[in-house]
Amino acid sequence: MKEKKLTQDEMLEFARAYKNSGLSIKEFTDIEDINSYQLHYILKKFKMRPIDDREKQFIEVKMDRQITNSIPIKLMYEKLSIEISDNFNEDLLLKLLKVVDQVV
Repeated sequence: MKEKKLTQDEMLEFARAYKNSGLSIKEFTDIEDINSYQLHYILKKFKMRPIDDREKQFIEVKMDRQITNSIPIKLMYEKLSIEISDNFNEDLLLKLLKVVDQVV
């Protein structure tokens, strides 16, 4: 196989053809009669070059719940123990502490 001099447009066309073919690099290079290292170079260049259909390579991911790596806070009040997360409702906690103060 002889190394072919390719233009930018030809390289982009090879990259698109390879991505759409579903073939291995060896199978594709045998069919297209180019060196495998040349295709590797083209694919690297293709990934770095902004093209109009690049957004087709990504999918949207939506999260249903918020992921937190928080450690719960533990409040000790005489005989009472209260554990709360870092995203607690401050007003509710204040009301709870007032009630606890009256009861305990």
